[in-house]
Amino acid sequence: GKLYTLKEPFGLKQDRGSLDDSGLRTGSMVTSFVNAYYTKTQTPVVAVSATIAGSGCVSWSEIHYKEVATRVKQAKKALKTKGIKVDNCYMVYMQGENDGFARTTQKFYKKKLTTMFSRLKKSCSVEKCLLIRIGKYTKDPDLYADIVKAQTDLCKTNKNFVLVSTKAAALKNGYYQADGIHLTQSGLNIIGKEAGLNAASYKLTGKEPSLKDYKYGNTYKPNN
Repeated sequence: GKLYTLKEPFGLKQDRGSLDDSGLRTGSMVTSFVNAYYTKTQTPVVAVSATIAGSGCVSWSEIHYKEVATRVKQAKKALKTKGIKVDNCYMVYMQGENDGFARTTQKFYKKKLTTMFSRLKKSCSVEKCLLIRIGKYTKDPDLYADIVKAQTDLCKTNKNFVLVSTKAAALKNGYYQADGIHLTQSGLNIIGKEAGLNAASYKLTGKEPSLKDYKYGNTYKPNN
């Protein structure tokens, strides 16, 4: 019901329901994303926190989407009471490391993300999923390969998903925390900036961005 100044760690003390990251939230890419998006579009952004550590595609499609929908609807209601009009409602999504460790198949991962988005679109009118592709596990760089491929393919074949960053795979190990999974704030800032600028370009032109595919050494070009 309130608006707060955007700063890191974003979402601190906003834990509730299935999205309770108490004690695990050390930072995010939200501030860098929003600043980059605003610089290019001059459109103010209200960000809604929705994160949970160690989550997989099943929990997002079956459980967590409900809390996301609740938070988005409450945010829209609060903005309406302040006379603020919402032009676009996007979901910015970066998840998949847990599924990499679980050896989730590409087909299953795509099915669950599609289900999740369909439910969010119906329940709180989210327009697009702006997907940030995951990077690597520094102790086994190929562990996430299937998830990276699934995310890439989903954005090429499903109009509801727009790929806005592939930068994570290019970051050196120093941008990762000691666990080899989570990114440092410096790493998050780099990814957030790229994603924000590409999301802004998509907003302004309606065209999905072509990105360098750091994982496979070529250029990602959207098909839809």
